[in-house]
Amino acid sequence: MSAQSWSTGARLATLSRVVLFCMGCAVILMVGSRFTPKLPGLWMVVVLEGAASVPTFGLTVLFARWEGMRLAGVGVVPERGSLERLGFGAILGLLMVGLHTLLLGSMGHVHWVRQDGVGFAPACVAVLAFLLVGLREEIAFRGYPLRGLERAFGLWVALGVVSLFFALEHIAGGMTWRQALWGPLVGGLLFGLAALVTRGIALPVGIHAGWDYAYWMLGYRGGSGPWRMIVEPGFEARVERVAMMSYLVVMGSGILGFLLYSRMTDREIE
Repeated sequence: MSAQSWSTGARLATLSRVVLFCMGCAVILMVGSRFTPKLPGLWMVVVLEGAASVPTFGLTVLFARWEGMRLAGVGVVPERGSLERLGFGAILGLLMVGLHTLLLGSMGHVHWVRQDGVGFAPACVAVLAFLLVGLREEIAFRGYPLRGLERAFGLWVALGVVSLFFALEHIAGGMTWRQALWGPLVGGLLFGLAALVTRGIALPVGIHAGWDYAYWMLGYRGGSGPWRMIVEPGFEARVERVAMMSYLVVMGSGILGFLLYSRMTDREIE
């Protein structure tokens, strides 16, 4: 059934269920945060995101059945090619951060220095941590919510609403509105398109994990990775503007790439 054939009542019912689902996912994360023990480094992220992924998937099963959708139709069930798409997505995420860093560094007044004390073991823990972050967030946002809203409202409304919810979660986690609207909101559009084009979450999980891992490695996340970003004094505002523009260029290129790929391969995403 196409989105155009849905009645207003049916659309509002689906929207209500999606909102309820997202609230449930938020509660799962909040409860998990409260009871997760304080662990060093990224181990706390591993435990929290790993533990939260299980009930989030369970909630997906319940709401997919309520919506009358199969789990395969929601895109959260592994299938042939999922592992390859996960790996390709991770490489793509790493390359996107590399391009973002290249654009930022080419404008000057910023450089990166190697930090002591962050070796092989923390880098391995970071792989697991960001893979679980990507998995939990993609199940929570690009699984049932995205596919349910796509059925009821169409591609762009679904992408916009789910990306807004994605941004709101990051605001609840401590981001400012400005950071969330040009960061997770735009990133959510890319992840959503990747999920819809491939009809599953393996590719966006990979992109998400690769991006977050490279961001951590290069010190964009508070300088806790092997490298730390140094901005020349007096140029902080300029570097921030350039960083935002380069981020938008990279994400915009990715979004355009998925739209072109969809047309070239005749993959229907509307």
